[in-house]
Order: sequence, then structure tokens, then C-alpha cells
Amino acid sequence: MGWKTKTAVLILVAPAMCGAPAAIAGSAPPPVFENSCKSLKTTEVSESAVQETTASTDYVPLNDGGRIDFVTKKDGCVLVTFSAVAGTSSDQALYLRIGFDGEVLCRPNDLSFANGIIEAHSMTFACGPKIVAAGNHFVQVQFRSLLGGSVQIRERTLAVSHR
Repeated sequence: MGWKTKTAVLILVAPAMCGAPAAIAGSAPPPVFENSCKSLKTTEVSESAVQETTASTDYVPLNDGGRIDFVTKKDGCVLVTFSAVAGTSSDQALYLRIGFDGEVLCRPNDLSFANGIIEAHSMTFACGPKIVAAGNHFVQVQFRSLLGGSVQIRERTLAVSHR
């Protein structure tokens, strides 16, 4: 299922998130990823209410509603938004990342998504190189426990916007 949208977005990611060197004192740090995403004409959406839990400290795929396969008609940006009810026990943290075409090319990655109480969370990710080539692609949500305790994701929506 896809909804048609028109979106223009500017993505800026902090240098520290990608291991970039610090800026010269007194100057603004340059963005690691900067791109104007124009004419994102298609949005693919996946939803699920199935609860998934892990205690793995290695990333595992979110199975139900956690993957979208899509075709971009033109070169351009790919933006992914993931929203979910998620949580952990009080001493744990749920980390999340979005895989793009089988690699970790969505920023930010290794994101602390939920800590403690179960509540709604949302994040938008910029995926791929600056310009994603037209063709077949997929995104896969992956999650893990920071310390090996139980973490969970419940009701969720995954949306991919592209050209």
C-alpha cells in the first residue's frame, strides 16, 4: 500500500554521530549528511500490533511490519520514519537501527530508542548514499538490548518516502 505525498526535507546529522572530526573552535560544525529531498512522491507504509521482545545484545530484525520492499523510479533521497510503542525494564535500553539494502546505511544508527517505561517513540532516518539510485530496495528495522535484559516493541508504523 502506498500513499502519494509531496515533501521537501533538509537532513542534518551531527558530526559526532558518525565519528567525524570536531569543527574548528568558533566555527559551526559542517553537517555530515546534507541533502534537500525534493519531490518524494511515494510513501510505502507497514503497520503491526504484534509485540516482539528480545534480550539479545546483537541486532535482530523486527519481523512483523519491520520490512518494506520498494522500487524507486528516479535517483533521489530515501527517508524512513519509524514510530512505535516501545519500552524496557528500568535498567535497560532498547537500541534501534534501520538497515538499507542489507547494510547499515541509514542515519542515525545505533539509536537509543527507548529507556524504561513503555511509551510512544518516533524517529526519521536518512538512508543510503546522498543520492539513492533508481531501482529495487528494502529497509529493515533492527533492534537490540543494550545490557541483555528484555526490551519490547509493540504497536508500530514503518513508512518509507522516496521518488
